[in-house]
Amino acid sequence: MLTKTNEIRIKKHFKKFLEHRIESIEKLSARDLEINPFLISTIKHQFNINSTYDLAEWLVKQRIERGTVTGFGNTLQNIAKEFSNEKPFPGLTMRLKKNGKTYNLMIKSGPNPYPMQPAKDMEKILLDSKKTDPNSIPIFCMCYGNEDAVSSVVKTHMNNVKRLVGKEFWAFISGDPNCRKKILTIAKELGDNYKDQNGNSINNLIELKIKYVEKELKKLYGNEQQAFWKNIFQDIY
Repeated sequence: MLTKTNEIRIKKHFKKFLEHRIESIEKLSARDLEINPFLISTIKHQFNINSTYDLAEWLVKQRIERGTVTGFGNTLQNIAKEFSNEKPFPGLTMRLKKNGKTYNLMIKSGPNPYPMQPAKDMEKILLDSKKTDPNSIPIFCMCYGNEDAVSSVVKTHMNNVKRLVGKEFWAFISGDPNCRKKILTIAKELGDNYKDQNGNSINNLIELKIKYVEKELKKLYGNEQQAFWKNIFQDIY
């Protein structure tokens, strides 16, 4: 079941995730952002990027969003591991003993459309765990989604192992049918109220960073708009 201790630890994982996002925002500068003149030329009009601020906003937000998605996958895996103290086998995420049986789990954040070869490789790692531990049961797990959302690649090339998706996965590892709902409540409560030590929300920090990057871009490519865009579209690499 989802104990109070679990809830405290899960909250810490979500909090750590947000803290890392703040750290990455604070460290970001214009020199960390990839200026791709071909891409910018293609999307400038379509994305309504007309000013230096617009470009800074697009560069900063797409960089932050990319890191956010990647980082959150690890957060979900770490939350799942709170339901077991067993050391997992190499290449696997979690080892769970339940009702006299042992389960070796590979956990991914969602039902992503994995390419064929990685899917085959993941299945092999799971099946190989039975060679080391013949009585164990390998399971491929996805933290969100449902069976309908599972990619055809997984269904075709990972059909020799059991899989659990979304609320069925959380119910299985916790023994609590409402586990998924409870974890979502923890995430929402923290996310709705989280501020850094200076009282800033992440959105406030993003806005400050956009203005900072805008100033940096002007220093690199020019203050005057026409000259700025001309310099951006030069072969700068």
